[in-house]
Amino acid sequence: MFRNACVLTRRLVLQLLSRPLILDDLTRFQSVYAHRIRKLDLFRNGTDNELVVHLLRSLQEMHVGLADSQILLLAPRLTTLSWYSLIHPSYASIFRSVLHFLSPRLNYIQLHVSLEDDTHQDLIFSLGDRYPALESFRITYAPNEQHPEGRQWITFEPASHSHFQNLRYLGIPHLTDEGLELVSQLPKLTHLNISDFLYIPPPEPSHQPSTAYTAFPSLQSLFGVTVDMDNAFGLIQRIPPSAPLTSLWLAFTPRSGEAHTLAQWQTLLDLVHQHCNHATLEILSLQESDFYEPEETLLPPVGPIAGDIEALNLSPLFAFTSLSSLRLSVAHNLALTPKDLRSMAESWKSVKLLELSPKYPSYKHPAINHEDVIHLVRDLPKLTTLGIIFDAQNIPSPAPLLNPKAIKRFQSLSVGNSPLGSVNAAVDILKLHFPRLAEVNACNHPTVPSTAVALEWAKVGLELISSIIARRKARADAAAVRRAGFHQE
Repeated sequence: MFRNACVLTRRLVLQLLSRPLILDDLTRFQSVYAHRIRKLDLFRNGTDNELVVHLLRSLQEMHVGLADSQILLLAPRLTTLSWYSLIHPSYASIFRSVLHFLSPRLNYIQLHVSLEDDTHQDLIFSLGDRYPALESFRITYAPNEQHPEGRQWITFEPASHSHFQNLRYLGIPHLTDEGLELVSQLPKLTHLNISDFLYIPPPEPSHQPSTAYTAFPSLQSLFGVTVDMDNAFGLIQRIPPSAPLTSLWLAFTPRSGEAHTLAQWQTLLDLVHQHCNHATLEILSLQESDFYEPEETLLPPVGPIAGDIEALNLSPLFAFTSLSSLRLSVAHNLALTPKDLRSMAESWKSVKLLELSPKYPSYKHPAINHEDVIHLVRDLPKLTTLGIIFDAQNIPSPAPLLNPKAIKRFQSLSVGNSPLGSVNAAVDILKLHFPRLAEVNACNHPTVPSTAVALEWAKVGLELISSIIARRKARADAAAVRRAGFHQE
Protein backbone atom coordinates (compact mmCIF):
# COMPACT_ATOMS: atom_id res chain seq x y z
CA MET A 1 0.00 0.00 0.00
CA PHE A 2 3.02 2.32 0.40
CA ARG A 3 4.60 1.25 -2.90
CA ASN A 4 4.14 4.64 -4.63
CA ALA A 5 3.83 6.83 -1.55
CA CYS A 6 6.04 9.83 -0.94
CA VAL A 7 3.62 11.53 1.50
CA LEU A 8 2.55 9.72 4.67
CA THR A 9 -0.91 11.09 5.37
CA ARG A 10 -3.59 10.16 7.90
CA ARG A 11 -5.29 7.97 5.26
CA LEU A 12 -2.16 5.87 4.73
CA VAL A 13 -1.48 5.64 8.45
CA LEU A 14 -4.97 4.28 9.06
CA GLN A 15 -4.37 1.48 6.56
CA LEU A 16 -1.83 0.08 9.01
CA LEU A 17 -4.71 -0.60 11.38
CA SER A 18 -6.54 -3.12 9.18
CA ARG A 19 -5.18 -5.80 11.53
CA PRO A 20 -3.24 -5.82 14.83
CA LEU A 21 0.16 -4.14 14.47
CA ILE A 22 3.28 -6.26 15.07
CA LEU A 23 6.97 -5.38 15.01
CA ASP A 24 7.51 -7.28 11.72
CA ASP A 25 5.09 -4.86 10.03
CA LEU A 26 7.25 -1.92 11.01
CA THR A 27 10.46 -3.69 10.04
CA ARG A 28 9.07 -4.51 6.59
CA PHE A 29 7.73 -0.99 6.19
CA GLN A 30 11.11 0.44 7.13
CA SER A 31 13.14 -1.79 4.80
CA VAL A 32 10.86 -1.71 1.74
CA TYR A 33 8.84 1.50 1.72
CA ALA A 34 10.09 3.97 4.34
CA HIS A 35 12.88 5.40 2.17
CA ARG A 36 10.23 6.75 -0.23
CA ILE A 37 8.41 8.83 2.36
CA ARG A 38 9.33 12.51 2.26
CA LYS A 39 6.40 14.14 4.08
CA LEU A 40 4.35 13.23 7.17
CA ASP A 41 1.21 15.29 7.64
CA LEU A 42 -1.22 14.43 10.43
CA PHE A 43 -4.17 16.80 10.40
CA ARG A 44 -5.35 18.65 13.44
CA ASN A 45 -8.89 17.34 13.91
CA GLY A 46 -10.91 14.43 12.55
CA THR A 47 -13.32 11.65 13.40
CA ASP A 48 -10.52 9.05 13.27
CA ASN A 49 -8.30 10.56 15.99
CA GLU A 50 -8.93 7.53 18.24
CA LEU A 51 -7.43 5.19 15.63
CA VAL A 52 -4.35 7.33 15.11
CA VAL A 53 -3.85 7.57 18.88
CA HIS A 54 -4.11 3.78 19.04
CA LEU A 55 -1.41 3.39 16.39
CA LEU A 56 0.97 5.82 18.06
CA ARG A 57 0.45 4.21 21.45
CA SER A 58 1.25 0.84 19.88
CA LEU A 59 4.50 2.27 18.56
CA GLN A 60 5.43 3.47 22.03
CA GLU A 61 4.61 0.17 23.68
CA MET A 62 6.96 -1.64 21.28
CA HIS A 63 9.81 0.59 22.40
CA VAL A 64 9.23 0.77 26.15
CA GLY A 65 12.53 1.05 28.01
CA LEU A 66 14.58 1.99 24.97
CA ALA A 67 16.70 5.13 24.84
CA ASP A 68 15.78 7.75 22.29
CA SER A 69 18.77 6.73 20.16
CA GLN A 70 17.37 3.16 19.94
CA ILE A 71 13.95 4.18 18.66
CA LEU A 72 13.11 2.66 15.26
CA LEU A 73 13.18 5.42 12.64
CA LEU A 74 10.23 4.89 10.30
CA ALA A 75 10.99 7.44 7.59
CA PRO A 76 14.75 8.08 7.37
CA ARG A 77 14.43 10.37 4.34
CA LEU A 78 11.57 12.46 5.69
CA THR A 79 12.03 16.17 4.93
CA THR A 80 8.69 17.58 6.17
CA LEU A 81 7.08 16.74 9.53
CA SER A 82 3.72 18.20 10.60
CA TRP A 83 2.96 16.94 14.10
CA TYR A 84 0.38 19.70 14.56
CA SER A 85 -2.42 17.28 15.22
CA LEU A 86 -4.31 15.26 17.76
CA ILE A 87 -6.00 17.77 20.03
CA HIS A 88 -6.85 14.80 22.20
CA PRO A 89 -6.80 13.96 25.95
CA SER A 90 -4.11 11.30 25.34
CA TYR A 91 -1.90 13.54 23.24
CA ALA A 92 0.65 14.34 25.96
CA SER A 93 1.15 10.65 26.76
CA ILE A 94 1.87 9.69 23.13
CA PHE A 95 4.03 12.66 22.21
CA ARG A 96 7.18 10.50 22.33
CA SER A 97 5.95 8.78 19.15
CA VAL A 98 7.30 11.75 17.23
CA LEU A 99 10.77 10.26 17.77
CA HIS A 100 9.94 7.62 15.12
CA PHE A 101 9.85 10.39 12.51
CA LEU A 102 12.79 12.62 13.46
CA SER A 103 14.67 11.98 10.26
CA PRO A 104 18.15 13.49 9.95
CA ARG A 105 17.03 15.09 6.66
CA LEU A 106 14.17 17.15 8.08
CA ASN A 107 14.16 20.79 6.97
CA TYR A 108 10.52 21.58 7.87
CA ILE A 109 9.11 20.81 11.34
CA GLN A 110 5.71 21.76 12.77
CA LEU A 111 4.92 20.62 16.31
CA HIS A 112 1.97 21.07 18.65
CA VAL A 113 3.39 20.82 22.16
CA SER A 114 2.14 20.87 25.74
CA LEU A 115 3.33 23.45 28.23
CA GLU A 116 2.56 21.03 31.05
CA ASP A 117 5.10 18.39 30.00
CA ASP A 118 8.81 19.22 30.31
CA THR A 119 9.74 16.48 27.82
CA HIS A 120 8.17 18.63 25.10
CA GLN A 121 10.42 21.52 26.09
CA ASP A 122 13.41 19.18 26.17
CA LEU A 123 12.68 18.13 22.58
CA ILE A 124 12.59 21.76 21.46
CA PHE A 125 16.00 22.31 23.09
CA SER A 126 17.42 19.25 21.31
CA LEU A 127 16.42 20.33 17.81
CA GLY A 128 19.32 22.76 17.48
CA ASP A 129 21.79 19.89 17.77
CA ARG A 130 19.72 17.45 15.69
CA TYR A 131 19.00 19.79 12.78
CA PRO A 132 21.63 22.43 12.12
CA ALA A 133 20.26 22.78 8.55
CA LEU A 134 16.59 23.22 9.55
CA GLU A 135 14.87 25.83 7.32
CA SER A 136 11.32 26.07 8.70
CA PHE A 137 10.17 25.54 12.29
CA ARG A 138 6.72 26.15 13.75
CA ILE A 139 5.65 25.56 17.36
CA THR A 140 2.06 25.82 18.60
CA TYR A 141 0.37 25.10 21.91
CA ALA A 142 -2.96 25.71 23.58
CA PRO A 143 -3.13 29.45 24.41
CA ASN A 144 -4.80 28.93 27.80
CA GLU A 145 -2.42 26.22 28.96
CA GLN A 146 0.18 26.97 31.61
CA HIS A 147 3.27 25.25 33.00
CA PRO A 148 2.90 24.19 36.68
CA GLU A 149 5.47 26.84 37.59
CA GLY A 150 3.37 29.51 35.88
CA ARG A 151 5.30 29.79 32.62
CA GLN A 152 2.99 30.60 29.68
CA TRP A 153 5.38 29.86 26.82
CA ILE A 154 7.75 27.32 25.35
CA THR A 155 11.31 28.63 25.42
CA PHE A 156 13.03 28.87 22.06
CA GLU A 157 16.58 30.06 22.50
CA PRO A 158 19.32 28.89 20.11
CA ALA A 159 21.88 27.48 22.52
CA SER A 160 24.83 28.46 20.38
CA HIS A 161 25.61 30.55 17.32
CA SER A 162 25.96 27.35 15.26
CA HIS A 163 22.31 26.40 15.78
CA PHE A 164 19.56 27.20 13.26
CA GLN A 165 21.90 29.10 10.97
CA ASN A 166 19.83 28.05 7.92
CA LEU A 167 16.45 28.80 9.51
CA ARG A 168 14.29 30.91 7.17
CA TYR A 169 10.86 30.64 8.83
CA LEU A 170 10.09 30.63 12.56
CA GLY A 171 6.55 30.43 13.91
CA ILE A 172 6.06 30.53 17.69
CA PRO A 173 3.44 32.04 20.02
CA HIS A 174 5.93 33.99 22.16
CA LEU A 175 9.62 34.79 22.42
CA THR A 176 11.33 35.84 25.62
CA ASP A 177 13.60 38.86 25.62
CA GLU A 178 16.65 36.59 25.47
CA GLY A 179 15.12 34.38 22.79
CA LEU A 180 14.28 37.36 20.61
CA GLU A 181 17.84 38.65 20.95
CA LEU A 182 19.23 35.32 19.75
CA VAL A 183 16.66 34.94 16.97
CA SER A 184 17.56 38.41 15.69
CA GLN A 185 21.06 37.07 14.98
CA LEU A 186 19.94 34.24 12.68
CA PRO A 187 21.52 35.22 9.35
CA LYS A 188 18.96 33.69 6.96
CA LEU A 189 15.70 34.26 8.85
CA THR A 190 13.24 35.88 6.41
CA HIS A 191 9.85 35.20 8.08
CA LEU A 192 9.02 35.56 11.79
CA ASN A 193 5.51 34.71 13.02
CA ILE A 194 4.79 35.40 16.72
CA SER A 195 1.16 34.41 17.00
CA ASP A 196 0.17 35.17 20.62
CA PHE A 197 2.98 37.13 22.18
CA LEU A 198 3.10 38.66 25.63
CA TYR A 199 4.91 41.83 26.72
CA ILE A 200 8.27 42.31 25.02
CA PRO A 201 10.35 45.00 26.76
CA PRO A 202 12.13 47.64 24.69
CA PRO A 203 15.90 47.27 24.43
CA GLU A 204 17.87 48.87 27.23
CA PRO A 205 18.97 52.44 26.33
CA SER A 206 22.55 51.49 27.18
CA HIS A 207 22.39 48.30 25.13
CA GLN A 208 24.64 48.44 22.08
CA PRO A 209 24.25 45.65 19.51
CA SER A 210 27.32 43.55 18.85
CA THR A 211 29.41 44.86 15.99
CA ALA A 212 29.67 41.26 14.76
CA TYR A 213 26.10 41.25 13.46
CA THR A 214 23.20 43.43 12.38
CA ALA A 215 19.86 42.45 13.92
CA PHE A 216 17.52 40.64 11.53
CA PRO A 217 19.82 41.00 8.52
CA SER A 218 17.48 39.05 6.20
CA LEU A 219 14.05 39.61 7.77
CA GLN A 220 11.37 40.25 5.13
CA SER A 221 8.11 39.44 6.93
CA LEU A 222 7.00 39.97 10.55
CA PHE A 223 3.58 38.72 11.69
CA GLY A 224 2.35 39.20 15.26
CA VAL A 225 -0.83 38.97 17.33
CA THR A 226 -1.14 40.19 20.90
CA VAL A 227 -3.76 41.42 23.34
CA ASP A 228 -2.30 44.80 24.27
CA MET A 229 -0.73 47.18 21.77
CA ASP A 230 1.90 48.14 24.37
CA ASN A 231 3.24 44.58 24.09
CA ALA A 232 4.33 45.31 20.52
CA PHE A 233 6.31 48.51 21.09
CA GLY A 234 9.41 46.64 22.28
CA LEU A 235 9.15 44.18 19.39
CA ILE A 236 9.18 46.92 16.77
CA GLN A 237 12.12 48.63 18.46
CA ARG A 238 14.21 45.49 17.88
CA ILE A 239 13.96 45.95 14.10
CA PRO A 240 16.73 48.08 12.59
CA PRO A 241 15.81 50.35 9.66
CA SER A 242 18.37 48.47 7.59
CA ALA A 243 16.41 45.18 7.75
CA PRO A 244 14.93 44.39 4.30
CA LEU A 245 11.39 44.19 5.72
CA THR A 246 8.70 43.99 3.01
CA SER A 247 5.69 42.96 5.14
CA LEU A 248 4.58 43.97 8.66
CA TRP A 249 1.32 42.51 9.96
CA LEU A 250 0.24 43.24 13.57
CA ALA A 251 -3.17 42.55 15.12
CA PHE A 252 -4.36 43.57 18.57
CA THR A 253 -7.21 41.66 20.22
CA PRO A 254 -8.21 43.36 23.49
CA ARG A 255 -10.22 40.82 25.48
CA SER A 256 -11.83 43.46 27.65
CA GLY A 257 -13.61 45.06 24.72
CA GLU A 258 -11.83 48.36 25.36
CA ALA A 259 -10.34 50.20 22.42
CA HIS A 260 -6.74 51.33 22.44
CA THR A 261 -6.24 55.06 22.75
CA LEU A 262 -5.28 57.27 19.84
CA ALA A 263 -2.10 58.14 21.76
CA GLN A 264 -1.14 54.44 21.70
CA TRP A 265 -1.85 54.32 17.98
CA GLN A 266 0.29 57.39 17.42
CA THR A 267 3.18 55.78 19.28
CA LEU A 268 2.78 52.69 17.11
CA LEU A 269 2.86 54.68 13.85
CA ASP A 270 5.89 56.66 15.02
CA LEU A 271 7.78 53.46 15.91
CA VAL A 272 6.93 51.88 12.55
CA HIS A 273 8.30 55.01 10.86
CA GLN A 274 11.50 54.91 12.92
CA HIS A 275 12.29 51.19 12.67
CA CYS A 276 10.92 49.88 9.35
CA ASN A 277 12.74 50.25 6.04
CA HIS A 278 11.12 53.09 4.07
CA ALA A 279 12.37 51.76 0.73
CA THR A 280 11.43 48.08 1.06
CA LEU A 281 8.14 47.95 3.03
CA GLU A 282 5.33 46.95 0.66
CA ILE A 283 2.63 45.45 2.92
CA LEU A 284 1.55 47.10 6.17
CA SER A 285 -1.38 45.86 8.25
CA LEU A 286 -2.12 47.31 11.70
CA GLN A 287 -5.50 46.14 12.91
CA GLU A 288 -7.44 46.33 16.12
CA SER A 289 -9.42 43.21 17.05
CA ASP A 290 -8.69 41.62 13.69
CA PHE A 291 -8.46 37.93 14.58
CA TYR A 292 -11.91 38.01 16.12
CA GLU A 293 -15.00 39.94 15.19
CA PRO A 294 -15.04 43.33 16.95
CA GLU A 295 -16.62 43.23 20.39
CA GLU A 296 -20.15 44.58 20.46
CA THR A 297 -18.99 47.18 22.96
CA LEU A 298 -16.72 48.57 20.23
CA LEU A 299 -19.33 48.63 17.49
CA PRO A 300 -21.12 51.89 18.34
CA PRO A 301 -19.07 54.95 17.37
CA VAL A 302 -16.25 55.25 19.91
CA GLY A 303 -14.54 58.59 20.41
CA PRO A 304 -11.28 59.40 22.19
CA ILE A 305 -11.42 59.19 25.97
CA ALA A 306 -10.68 62.15 28.22
CA GLY A 307 -7.03 63.12 28.01
CA ASP A 308 -6.44 61.34 24.71
CA ILE A 309 -5.17 63.13 21.61
CA GLU A 310 -7.84 64.54 19.29
CA ALA A 311 -6.84 62.87 16.03
CA LEU A 312 -4.32 60.46 14.56
CA ASN A 313 -1.46 61.92 12.53
CA LEU A 314 -0.81 59.60 9.57
CA SER A 315 2.21 61.49 8.25
CA PRO A 316 4.74 58.94 9.65
CA LEU A 317 3.39 56.46 7.08
CA PHE A 318 3.86 58.77 4.09
CA ALA A 319 7.58 57.90 4.08
CA PHE A 320 6.78 54.36 2.87
CA THR A 321 6.60 55.13 -0.83
CA SER A 322 6.74 51.48 -1.96
CA LEU A 323 3.53 50.39 -0.23
CA SER A 324 1.28 48.17 -2.34
CA SER A 325 -1.11 47.23 0.49
CA LEU A 326 -2.09 49.21 3.59
CA ARG A 327 -4.69 48.13 6.14
CA LEU A 328 -5.48 50.26 9.19
CA SER A 329 -8.27 49.30 11.56
CA VAL A 330 -8.68 51.77 14.44
CA ALA A 331 -11.65 51.48 16.80
CA HIS A 332 -11.81 55.27 17.14
CA ASN A 333 -11.69 55.55 13.34
CA LEU A 334 -9.33 57.91 11.52
CA ALA A 335 -11.32 61.15 11.02
CA LEU A 336 -9.59 61.78 7.67
CA THR A 337 -9.30 65.22 6.10
CA PRO A 338 -8.93 66.29 2.44
CA LYS A 339 -5.32 67.17 3.25
CA ASP A 340 -4.69 63.60 4.42
CA LEU A 341 -6.00 62.23 1.13
CA ARG A 342 -3.85 64.63 -0.91
CA SER A 343 -0.77 63.50 1.02
CA MET A 344 -1.68 59.87 0.37
CA ALA A 345 -2.02 60.57 -3.33
CA GLU A 346 1.44 62.15 -3.37
CA SER A 347 3.14 59.39 -1.37
CA TRP A 348 1.60 56.00 -2.21
CA LYS A 349 1.80 55.75 -5.99
CA SER A 350 2.26 51.95 -5.85
CA VAL A 351 -0.64 51.13 -3.55
CA LYS A 352 -3.23 48.65 -4.88
CA LEU A 353 -5.21 47.96 -1.70
CA LEU A 354 -5.99 50.74 0.78
CA GLU A 355 -8.22 50.10 3.82
CA LEU A 356 -8.55 53.15 6.03
CA SER A 357 -10.55 51.75 8.95
CA PRO A 358 -13.94 51.20 7.30
CA LYS A 359 -14.78 48.38 9.75
CA TYR A 360 -15.49 50.61 12.74
CA PRO A 361 -18.18 53.32 12.67
CA SER A 362 -16.95 56.91 12.62
CA TYR A 363 -17.58 58.80 15.85
CA LYS A 364 -18.00 62.13 14.07
CA HIS A 365 -19.27 63.33 10.73
CA PRO A 366 -16.74 62.69 7.93
CA ALA A 367 -14.72 65.69 6.72
CA ILE A 368 -14.24 64.17 3.25
CA ASN A 369 -16.89 63.65 0.57
CA HIS A 370 -17.47 61.81 -2.70
CA GLU A 371 -15.29 64.25 -4.67
CA ASP A 372 -12.31 63.63 -2.38
CA VAL A 373 -12.72 59.86 -2.81
CA ILE A 374 -12.93 60.03 -6.61
CA HIS A 375 -9.86 62.27 -6.75
CA LEU A 376 -7.97 59.87 -4.45
CA VAL A 377 -8.73 56.88 -6.69
CA ARG A 378 -7.78 58.95 -9.73
CA ASP A 379 -4.44 59.99 -8.24
CA LEU A 380 -3.41 56.51 -7.05
CA PRO A 381 -2.67 54.92 -10.44
CA LYS A 382 -2.65 51.27 -9.26
CA LEU A 383 -5.50 51.33 -6.72
CA THR A 384 -8.13 48.59 -7.18
CA THR A 385 -9.56 48.26 -3.64
CA LEU A 386 -10.44 51.04 -1.18
CA GLY A 387 -12.03 51.07 2.27
CA ILE A 388 -12.94 54.53 3.58
CA ILE A 389 -15.69 56.42 5.40
CA PHE A 390 -16.88 59.58 3.61
CA ASP A 391 -19.88 61.88 3.30
CA ALA A 392 -22.13 60.74 0.44
CA GLN A 393 -25.16 62.81 1.43
CA ASN A 394 -24.80 65.63 -1.08
CA ILE A 395 -24.07 63.94 -4.40
CA PRO A 396 -25.76 66.04 -7.10
CA SER A 397 -28.02 64.60 -9.78
CA PRO A 398 -27.34 64.32 -12.63
CA ALA A 399 -23.86 63.15 -11.67
CA PRO A 400 -21.09 65.63 -12.55
CA LEU A 401 -18.01 64.36 -14.40
CA LEU A 402 -15.08 64.82 -12.01
CA ASN A 403 -12.51 63.01 -14.16
CA PRO A 404 -12.38 63.08 -17.97
CA LYS A 405 -11.70 59.35 -18.26
CA ALA A 406 -13.47 56.43 -16.59
CA ILE A 407 -11.22 54.52 -14.14
CA LYS A 408 -11.61 50.87 -15.14
CA ARG A 409 -9.06 49.36 -12.73
CA PHE A 410 -11.09 50.21 -9.60
CA GLN A 411 -13.21 47.21 -8.50
CA SER A 412 -14.01 47.22 -4.75
CA LEU A 413 -15.21 49.89 -2.29
CA SER A 414 -15.89 49.45 1.46
CA VAL A 415 -17.80 52.39 2.90
CA GLY A 416 -18.37 51.50 6.57
CA ASN A 417 -21.16 53.65 7.98
CA SER A 418 -20.67 56.47 5.44
CA PRO A 419 -23.78 58.67 5.49
CA LEU A 420 -25.74 58.31 2.23
CA GLY A 421 -28.26 60.71 0.73
CA SER A 422 -29.64 59.17 -2.47
CA VAL A 423 -29.10 55.61 -3.68
CA ASN A 424 -29.67 56.65 -7.30
CA ALA A 425 -27.22 59.56 -7.10
CA ALA A 426 -24.54 57.32 -5.57
CA VAL A 427 -25.10 54.66 -8.26
CA ASP A 428 -24.88 57.25 -11.04
CA ILE A 429 -21.66 58.88 -9.92
CA LEU A 430 -19.92 55.59 -9.11
CA LYS A 431 -21.02 54.05 -12.42
CA LEU A 432 -19.84 57.12 -14.31
CA HIS A 433 -16.34 57.12 -12.84
CA PHE A 434 -15.79 53.42 -12.00
CA PRO A 435 -17.54 51.31 -14.66
CA ARG A 436 -16.07 48.04 -13.33
CA LEU A 437 -16.84 48.66 -9.66
CA ALA A 438 -18.62 45.41 -8.73
CA GLU A 439 -18.36 45.34 -4.94
CA VAL A 440 -19.66 47.87 -2.42
CA ASN A 441 -19.57 46.83 1.25
CA ALA A 442 -21.04 48.64 4.25
CA CYS A 443 -20.32 48.19 7.95
CA ASN A 444 -22.29 45.12 9.00
CA HIS A 445 -21.55 42.83 11.95
CA PRO A 446 -23.13 39.34 12.02
CA THR A 447 -24.40 39.76 15.60
CA VAL A 448 -25.88 43.23 15.02
CA PRO A 449 -28.92 43.95 12.80
CA SER A 450 -28.14 45.85 9.61
CA THR A 451 -28.53 49.59 9.95
CA ALA A 452 -30.63 51.62 7.54
CA VAL A 453 -27.52 53.10 5.93
CA ALA A 454 -26.01 49.59 5.45
CA LEU A 455 -29.17 48.47 3.67
CA GLU A 456 -29.08 51.54 1.42
CA TRP A 457 -25.45 50.89 0.47
CA ALA A 458 -26.39 47.26 -0.28
CA LYS A 459 -28.86 48.60 -2.83
CA VAL A 460 -26.07 50.67 -4.39
CA GLY A 461 -23.95 47.53 -4.74
CA LEU A 462 -26.78 45.55 -6.35
CA GLU A 463 -27.48 48.33 -8.84
CA LEU A 464 -23.82 48.50 -9.87
CA ILE A 465 -23.66 44.73 -10.41
CA SER A 466 -26.87 44.86 -12.46
CA SER A 467 -25.37 47.64 -14.57
CA ILE A 468 -22.21 45.61 -15.26
CA ILE A 469 -24.27 42.53 -16.23
CA ALA A 470 -26.46 44.62 -18.54
CA ARG A 471 -23.42 46.12 -20.29
CA ARG A 472 -21.82 42.71 -20.77
CA LYS A 473 -25.06 41.33 -22.20
CA ALA A 474 -25.36 44.27 -24.56
CA ARG A 475 -21.80 43.71 -25.79
CA ALA A 476 -22.44 39.98 -26.25
CA ASP A 477 -25.66 40.69 -28.17
CA ALA A 478 -23.90 43.21 -30.41
CA ALA A 479 -21.10 40.72 -31.10
CA ALA A 480 -23.66 38.05 -31.98
CA VAL A 481 -25.36 40.42 -34.43
CA ARG A 482 -22.03 41.21 -36.08
CA ARG A 483 -21.20 37.52 -36.41
CA ALA A 484 -24.63 36.81 -37.88
CA GLY A 485 -24.15 39.60 -40.46
CA PHE A 486 -20.70 38.27 -41.37
CA HIS A 487 -22.06 34.76 -42.04
CA GLN A 488 -24.94 36.13 -44.17
CA GLU A 489 -22.42 37.90 -46.38
